Amino acid sequence: MQKYRKAKTEFEDKYGVGNFDCCYDVFLNLRNAENLKKIKQIYEEKEYFTGSYQRKNYSNYKYNSNKSSYQEKVKWTL
Repeated sequence: MQKYRKAKTEFEDKYGVGNFDCCYDVFLNLRNAENLKKIKQIYEEKEYFTGSYQRKNYSNYKYNSNKSSYQEKVKWTL
């Protein structure tokens, strides 16, 4: 039973709550391969879009983190 709980927790942390019991039984035997395939596909699509959004945000952050010319103008007038 401890093995089941550990596997369920790890699976649900990655793929979402409630998905483990749709795919596996308490003996950790795969019951529904098609459902597991769909869950993994949804996860991969979500990761792809989340990752591309984060990469885009990072590049915007990197782009916007350049020194402003405003600071140079202030230094010159002082």
